Formats: sequence, C-alpha cells, structure tokens
Amino acid sequence: EVQAGGCDKGTGLVRLADLCGRLNGRRYVTVAAGNHENDLPMLRAADVSACPSDALPSIVPYCTFVLGPFADGCIADLIDRLEKT
Repeated sequence: EVQAGGCDKGTGLVRLADLCGRLNGRRYVTVAAGNHENDLPMLRAADVSACPSDALPSIVPYCTFVLGPFADGCIADLIDRLEKT
C-alpha cells in the first residue's frame, strides 16, 4: 500500500464529503466502519463510526456502534441501525 504523505483514510473521507458537498451544495453525514489501527483516522473523522465486534479492542472506544462480527454481516447490521436512527 502506497499513499501520499499526510494522506490517510480520514483525510480521504473528509475530502470526499467536501467534494460531494461542493458538487451538490449539501453537507453530507459521513459514516465509516473499520476494525484495525489504520482505520482510526477515518473513524475519528466520520460523523458516525462503527466497528465489528471482533475489531481490535483499541478501536471500540472510537465507535458510535459496535456491530456483529465481521464475517456475519456487520455492514448490513450498520445499515439496519442507521435506518432506525
């Protein structure tokens, strides 16, 4: 994996939301899910963050939602929870 210096998943998420907002004149709510240390910048940058229950323990405190295990449909679980909020 190679990326530009100073760029991580968090800066990518913020830049994507900004670009979409400029194109459509809206402010988007960002949602991110991750399970490892390299996901922390993205989880911190997101408006709503989530992780599977089998994520690294250090990830959990940064998440709005703790979902089912990764292999058992955690993204479907996230979508279901978002629909209920």
